[in-house]
Formats: sequence, C-alpha cells, structure tokens
Amino acid sequence: MKALYYSPWHFPFVCWVSCAFFVIAFLAKRRDLRLPFFTGFFGLFALEIAIDALITGAWTPVPSTAKITTGLSIAFVVLGDFRYFLIVEYVLAKRLTTGVVLRALAFALLIPLATAPISSVNGRVLYLVYEASFACLALLMRFVVIPMRGRTLEPDALAYLYLLTGFEMVQYVAWAIADIRIIRGHELGWLLRIVPDFFYYGAFLWFAWLALPKSLHTAEHAT
Repeated sequence: MKALYYSPWHFPFVCWVSCAFFVIAFLAKRRDLRLPFFTGFFGLFALEIAIDALITGAWTPVPSTAKITTGLSIAFVVLGDFRYFLIVEYVLAKRLTTGVVLRALAFALLIPLATAPISSVNGRVLYLVYEASFACLALLMRFVVIPMRGRTLEPDALAYLYLLTGFEMVQYVAWAIADIRIIRGHELGWLLRIVPDFFYYGAFLWFAWLALPKSLHTAEHAT
C-alpha cells in the first residue's frame, strides 16, 4: 500500500490529470471566464497544484536530501490552506483588497506557527497534530467566524462558505484517520490517505467552482 501511495501514478500523475481536465472545463465555460476574481484564482491555484505535485511528488527534480525540500513542502502546505481562506475572506469582504489577502495569509499561517515548536517529533505524528488542529480551526470558522462576519451576505453566498468549510473539515479529518492507522502500523492507512489527497489536489478547485452561487456570479459580472 505504501509503495502505491508513493508511486508517480498517484502523485503527481493523478493531480496533473485532474488539473488539466479542470482547466479545460473552466475555459470551455465562456460565461465563467467573465468572473475576474475566480478566473484568476482558479488559474493561479491550478498552476500551484501542478507545481506542488511535481516538487513534492515521485518525479521531483529536487533531491530529497536538499535543505530546500523542507522549506518548499511547508510553503506548499501554507498555500494549500491559503486558497480556502482567500475565498472565505474575499466573499466576506465582497471584494479583493490587500487586507483580504493579508487576513487569509494570517489564517493560513496559524497552524504552521502553532505546530512549529513540535516540528522535531516523528513526521507522521506531526502531520496528525497539524490535521487535528486544522480540523478544529475549520470548526471555529464554521460555527463562529463565518456566522459572525457573514451576517450581511446573501444566503447562498453564506451557504457556499459553509460548504467549502465542510469540504476542508472532511478532508483534514480523513487525513487524520488515515495517519492514525499508519501510526498504528496498518498498511490500509496509506490507501485511505489517497482519498483526502485527491480532495486536496484534485477536487478542491472543482468543488469551489461548481458550487459557486448565483449571487457571487452576479457580483463578479458586475465588476
């Protein structure tokens, strides 16, 4: 199971195929190309996912012993969380500003900074702590932050943020369950881990696009 997990067919091949189909599908929807923020967002993060899959996957050109590997891995983790928070902050603010980007980045850095003091522990244990911590943060976003700050949003836009947050929670909880199995020595954990990996690398952009509510389409077309 572990060999399958680390095989290039899982990573980066599946990620690249998913990104390629997403870009083709999005470009084919000419109406959605008139969404300024989301067109830029999807294009930027499709590229980021493809690069992430290359650098951290089985076909990486970076030697595993290189010091830059750890830094790049952390940067991609932060970017992966940043994309969720950027959508949340954009929808809450109803426009893209420097403050929106900075708040999204601050949220994305919360868990990496909080788990930094235990960075020397076993890698898989560190992953589990990170995953559990982010799941708790997602719960806070869903039941405290978004309801408090999203009172003026259209109901469908608010529901969209709840859906995205639910997606993030399921993804991180699934990762945590898989890592618990791996830590306990169960090979099945590696197979289970492929599911949230697909959510993270393959499904997030699809979900964020296909779930876009009518009110956000209207607001984007108006800009």
